[in-house]
Amino acid sequence: MPADTASQSGDVAGRARVRVTPDKLTAKLLVDADLIGDPHAGALIQGAVAESGIELTEDVRDRMDLALFEAKPGENLEAVIAEATPAKPGSSGRVEWDVDSPEFQALQRSRLNSDIDDEPSDAEPPKSHYDRVHFIMVEPGDVLGRVLPPEPAEDGRDVFGEAIDAPEPIEHALTHDDSILRKADGTLIAQQGGVLHRNGDHACIDLKLEVSDYIDFSTGNIDFAGDITVKRGVRDRFTVRANNIEVHGLIEAATMIARDGLSALGGFAGRERGSARVGRVLEAKYLDNVEGDIGGGLEFEREIINCDLVVHGSIRSNNGAIVGGRIVVTGACRVAQVGSSGGAKTVLAIGCVPRFDPLARKLRPIVENLLAERRHLNDEKEQIDELITAARATPTDRERLTALSFEMSSLDRLIQRAQPSLEGLEKTIAECRVVDLMIERRLHGDAVIMFGDEQYRVLDAFKGPIRIALNDEGQLTLEDAIGPRGTFEDLCEAGHLDRRATPRDEIDLPPERVEPPMFDDAENAPTSSPMEAHACAS
Repeated sequence: MPADTASQSGDVAGRARVRVTPDKLTAKLLVDADLIGDPHAGALIQGAVAESGIELTEDVRDRMDLALFEAKPGENLEAVIAEATPAKPGSSGRVEWDVDSPEFQALQRSRLNSDIDDEPSDAEPPKSHYDRVHFIMVEPGDVLGRVLPPEPAEDGRDVFGEAIDAPEPIEHALTHDDSILRKADGTLIAQQGGVLHRNGDHACIDLKLEVSDYIDFSTGNIDFAGDITVKRGVRDRFTVRANNIEVHGLIEAATMIARDGLSALGGFAGRERGSARVGRVLEAKYLDNVEGDIGGGLEFEREIINCDLVVHGSIRSNNGAIVGGRIVVTGACRVAQVGSSGGAKTVLAIGCVPRFDPLARKLRPIVENLLAERRHLNDEKEQIDELITAARATPTDRERLTALSFEMSSLDRLIQRAQPSLEGLEKTIAECRVVDLMIERRLHGDAVIMFGDEQYRVLDAFKGPIRIALNDEGQLTLEDAIGPRGTFEDLCEAGHLDRRATPRDEIDLPPERVEPPMFDDAENAPTSSPMEAHACAS
C-alpha cells in the first residue's frame, strides 16, 4: 500500500486506519472516538492493520493491544504501532598511531639523553624545554602503529519488513613505501631509522630532515638517524645528533654530534661551551672557542680561535689562521697563520696519534721492564751454569736454576704477547702520523709547536711560506722560500715534557684520548689492533 495513505476496513468505513511515513520508518494507528468501546473494534482494527501491508510482528501486535487498552472513551486514538529497525553502518578502517603516545615521546627523549636510565613511562615529563619532542624520530624495528580493519555493518528493516541497506564500511587507504612494513595483522613496523612523515593517507620514513628555521625551543634537541639540513642556525645549549649535519647559519654554544660530517657554513661560536664530535670531516667558516674531536679532516675558511681540538686527519685552510687554544693534528697541516702579533698562547701539536699514542706510552715501559728482567734472569742463569760446569754448584744453586727456568719461561710468554703488540702499535702510529706543517704567511712568536715529548716555543716570528717537517734523523727542520734554515731545536726555545712526572695541568699536553671516533664501517676503522696491547699493558 502506498505510504502516507489510510487503510479502511468495511464496517469501520475509514474510522480505523494506518498511516505510514514516507520514509517507511514509522506506522501510526488512527482510530475515531466513536469506534472506541465497540466490542468488535479489536478485530476490525486488526483487519485495517493487516490491510495496510505493514509487517505484523509480535511487537506490532503488542503495541496495538496496549494502544486499545489505554484508549480513552470519547477521544480519538493515535498511537505508533510499528517502527523500523535502523541500519547499523559499522565503522570504517582507521590508523591507530603509537608514535603519538606519551610513551613513545618518552622513548625519544631517552634516546637523546643518555643519562635517562629508567624505562620510559607515560608519566615521565620532559627533563627540560630543550628535551621536548617536535619531530617523530624512529629507529628500525619501532612499532609505529596499526591499521585497524572496518567493523561490519548490519542492514535494517522498514515497517513493511523490507531491508534497509547499510552503507559498506571503507577500508583505510593508507599508503607507504618500503621504509614501513605492514604485517598481516595491520601492525606498522619501521624498516629504517629516520623521521616519520605523515601526509594525509601517506606515510614514510625519510633519511633526511630539513629544519627550515633555527634549532631552538620550536624543535627541541634532535637525535636523528639520517642527515639534517638546518636553514638558519642552532641556538645555545641545544644538542644535535645525526649522520651528516649541514647548518647554513651560525651555530652558537651547542653540542654537535655528527657520525659522519659536519658543515658549519655560517661558523661555530662556541663561547667555551660549544662542542663538536665528528666522525669524519668538519667544514667550517670559522671556529671560536669550540672543544672537539674530529675523526677525519678539518677544513675552514677564516680562523680557529681559542679552540681545543683533536684532529685525527689533516687540517687545511688556504687563508685561515690558528690563533690561541690548543690543536692536536695527526696528518698534514696547511694554514696561512699560526699565532698572532698580540702573543696569543697558541699550541699546535703535530704528528700526534691520540688514538694510539697513550696506549703505546703505557705499553712501552712494560715491554722494556720485561726485557730487562729477562736479561737479568739470563745473566743469573749463566752464572749458575758456570758453577755447574766447574762442579762447584750447591744443591741450592740447582734449585735456583729450576726456578729460573720457570720464571724465564713465564717472562717469554708475556714478551711474546706484549712485544709484537707494541711493534704493531708503533707501526700503525708511524703509518698514521704525517709531520708536515705548511704555513703560508706567518708563524708568530710565542706560538708553541709540539712533536712527541718535545715542545718548541717560537721566539721570533717566521715569515711564510715556511714548511716544518722531519729530516732523516727524525728531527724537526724548518725550510722557507730561500731554503733550509736548520733544525727547529736550534731556531726555537726547546724543552722536554716528562709526561710521567709533570702534573698534566702544568704543561701544554695534547689531550690523551684513547677512544676512537665513530666509524660506521670497517673500511674507515683503524687497521691495527691496539686493544691487545692495552690488555697486555693492563
